[in-house]
Amino acid sequence: MRWLAVEDASAVGACRNAALALAGRLQFPAARAGQLALAVTEAASNLHKHARGGSMLLRVNRDAERPGIEMVSIDSGRDFLMSAAMRDGHSTAGTLGIGLGAIRRLADFSDLYSTPGHGTVLVARFWPVPSEYKIRCAGLVRPISGEAECGDTFGAIRADDTVTVVLADGLGHGPLAAAASAEAMAAVLAGPAASRPPCSSEPTGG
Repeated sequence: MRWLAVEDASAVGACRNAALALAGRLQFPAARAGQLALAVTEAASNLHKHARGGSMLLRVNRDAERPGIEMVSIDSGRDFLMSAAMRDGHSTAGTLGIGLGAIRRLADFSDLYSTPGHGTVLVARFWPVPSEYKIRCAGLVRPISGEAECGDTFGAIRADDTVTVVLADGLGHGPLAAAASAEAMAAVLAGPAASRPPCSSEPTGG
């Protein structure tokens, strides 16, 4: 898991290179790695052009039989109309406006969420061979600036037709808070609802 700050134009190339390096580790075919690199470049360019405090996460996703790559971009920039932004030709920076539409077409899964006054989150997932897949459960924790471990964690477990989702806040920040939330999560996952393996669980830390 790697967070990259996107604060200037040089960060766009850094994001692209990080995506290609991860694709190489996972043995993505060259053509698919190129599609991933294009999507990451478009997302990073959007952060550079429109965002304040933009950052990008690239990490391995194991929801499918073969591992894939998940890209998450977060910013506190201007709010925008999502339905318009996903259409080719929509631009607020005088460009062709093909970035978000291209990401949607290239990714196996993509979604966009924007809250007025807070910013926008974009997520996209890519597998070595483009395919449709069923999302189980997903979430994300991020350490506060200056810490390597996050005091929050989450987990989800399925028992028959019931899914139990847990969010744990260890209070405070860093290793002690991470240990507290991990203990709470372990207690829940070891309970009666844990008759089946977790459908998703995100370890704490950055």
